[in-house]
Amino acid sequence: MKEQLCLDTDICIDFLRNREPGSSSFLRFVEAYNCFISVITVYELTLGAMMMKRFQDIDGFLAGLAVLPFTLNVAKKAANIQAELRSAHKEIGLPDTFIAATCLAENIPLLTGNKKHYARVKGIKLIG
Repeated sequence: MKEQLCLDTDICIDFLRNREPGSSSFLRFVEAYNCFISVITVYELTLGAMMMKRFQDIDGFLAGLAVLPFTLNVAKKAANIQAELRSAHKEIGLPDTFIAATCLAENIPLLTGNKKHYARVKGIKLIG
């Protein structure tokens, strides 16, 4: 059975725009892992598609990926992460806090092009 992996929004955007290094990472990891995205990534990608009026690109892309939901457990983990980061003056923004909390709640590593950013979150497993 393949290991699980959550794809960060930046990796998905790079793939959709055929931009490196994210595009190659996306293809390599989708082949090697059982990949998911957070529902927050769905929000971010859909918003971007709406702003660019490119709905057809995003709908087909999303159809091929399993989506991790925003649950009560994720909400509680996100609140804890946000409180810790805020008190350290190292916030990463709510969407990324929610994505990190999803990965922690599901015990799934995150593939991201922004390891420095997410490394502020205690306990998160990062790939990228």
